[in-house]
Amino acid sequence: ERKPDLIITVDNGISSYDAVEYAKSLGIDVIVTDHHLPGSRVPDTLIVNPNQHGDTFPSKSLAGVGVMFYVLLATRAELRKRNAFAGGKQPNLLNFIDLVSLGTVADVVPLVSKGLERMREGRMQPGISALLTKSRKNTLFLNASDLGFLIGPRINAAGRLDSIELGVECLCTSDYGRALDIADQLESFNKKRR
Repeated sequence: ERKPDLIITVDNGISSYDAVEYAKSLGIDVIVTDHHLPGSRVPDTLIVNPNQHGDTFPSKSLAGVGVMFYVLLATRAELRKRNAFAGGKQPNLLNFIDLVSLGTVADVVPLVSKGLERMREGRMQPGISALLTKSRKNTLFLNASDLGFLIGPRINAAGRLDSIELGVECLCTSDYGRALDIADQLESFNKKRR
C-alpha cells in the first residue's frame, strides 16, 4: 500500500524466495540481511548473510542485528568515501552498540561484551535504562542473562499480546520519561504473558 522503492529485511529473508520475487514483480528492490542458514533455494537479490554458501566473512555467529550493524558500518564507510560527511557530523554507530548487544543476547549469539561494558557505565538508550529501572536491576552488575531474561521478555511480551510497536518505541525514544511510561506498559504486558 505504501509503494516503497526498496525493502531491506533484518534478521530474515534468506528463505523468502517467493516474497522477494513478488516484491520484484511490483518493481520493488529488495536487500536481504539475515544470519540464518540458507536452504537449497535463496532469493535472487542482494543478500548480506555471513552464513551464505561460500561467504568468507570471519564471524559466523552474528545475530541479525549484528549483520545489520555491519551493513550500517559499511554504508557509513562508503558515504565517507563519497564525502557525504564533508563539513558535517557523521553518525557515531558505537552509540547503538547497546541495542546491538540486546538484540544479540535476545537472539542467543555471543557478541555482547562491549555493549554490556557501556551499559554498566550507564551509557545506553533511554528505553533500555527504563526497562532496567522497572526490573530493579543495578546496571553495575548487569550481565548477558539480564538482557535475555529481564529486558528481552518485557519487549517481546507486547508483540505477543498486542503489538511490537510499543517495544520498538521504547527502544527508539530519546525521552527517558516517555521510556519509563512505555516500560510500565511493557511490564504490565509481561505480567499478563507470564
